[in-house]
Amino acid sequence: MLALVGLASLAIYVLACTSFSPDGTQILYPSYDPAVTNFSVAIYDLNARKSETLFTFSRPESKPTMIRAQWLPDGKAAALLFWPDSDSESLAVILPLSGNRQPTRFFVLPRGGKSDSEAAMVLPLPVTDQYLFEMGDPLVRLNWKTGEIKTNHFDPSPRLLSQGKAIFYLTEQTGTNTSCEFGRLDPETMTLNPLFKVNPLSGNAKQDLGIFLAVDSSAQRVAVMDKVNDQFNLLICSKQGLDQKIALGSEGEFGTPGNLVWAPDGRRVYAAYHRVKGESAQYGLAEIPLDGSAVRLVPILDLPAKAMKSRDVTESIFYFQIAVSPNGRKAAVASTYLTDFIEDAQLRQEACGLYLVDLSHAARKITRVPVPVPVFSH
Repeated sequence: MLALVGLASLAIYVLACTSFSPDGTQILYPSYDPAVTNFSVAIYDLNARKSETLFTFSRPESKPTMIRAQWLPDGKAAALLFWPDSDSESLAVILPLSGNRQPTRFFVLPRGGKSDSEAAMVLPLPVTDQYLFEMGDPLVRLNWKTGEIKTNHFDPSPRLLSQGKAIFYLTEQTGTNTSCEFGRLDPETMTLNPLFKVNPLSGNAKQDLGIFLAVDSSAQRVAVMDKVNDQFNLLICSKQGLDQKIALGSEGEFGTPGNLVWAPDGRRVYAAYHRVKGESAQYGLAEIPLDGSAVRLVPILDLPAKAMKSRDVTESIFYFQIAVSPNGRKAAVASTYLTDFIEDAQLRQEACGLYLVDLSHAARKITRVPVPVPVFSH
């Protein structure tokens, strides 16, 4: 159930988040190519401090097509997934990133139902060193080495998250109480292997679970957001049940949470957030310690609320997804697609970029790498 923020009203469907290479030295992120007026995938080298465009989807007289990009576990290639338009089949690209970067491989994937496809467009791509999964009903598996495509139906549909060579899943059963099952997806057999099941709440309180999840490095704990009586909470679950429930506050206090990333040391969970504070529309990174310490909000973008387009900006958090480096020292987020929510052209230019947050710096120093401003078409 896509409950924290509805997806049906998303004006632009395909989202992309930043993705660190396995060695933490490079970042894939969504960019824009003004020459062909369409979105592209770029790579930023943290050591050389420069960007390079890797892939642009160009189709004459088409509306801009947004692209998701994800490193494959071996760090030698990236998986890209994009939808030319909301009614077409999805296209998968395996883009080599080592040697002479050839050959690039293209695949056409079947689509599931609309609501499930919307979830697939929001959540990070589940990938292994052999498979790419497209979430929805049915679940689609592409063997990008052989081109074989396999599908399987699940009820309810699982949300997937890849971590290293493992694929984790979360399924949600709703009723008087919401219960969740967490486990591993066997990429070979496409079967679900439960690790534990937990009922996060007792009683009859109305509970909405967020669509994002994060798994710690030991694969023993999973983090999800929920919203009960207009209050957001971070839930930490394990085979023992609900280990922790960290109250974050209301939308006016904390904001609207976005995607989650578990810190490599297991001591905190990071969350993207958006909140309106007075005349400011703020987007940033929340650091949520698990030892009871205070939550720290790190503002990254502070925009005049009056400059935002007059539509539900709470959904804009899906366009602002954070990533954390393998060593936990840097966070990255691209605002490329977020600029569609900004009315003022000059402000779009100033806000559009790849933002790097130095998590090892006491002041959380932020660096902006400029990105060409997209031209959106609805």
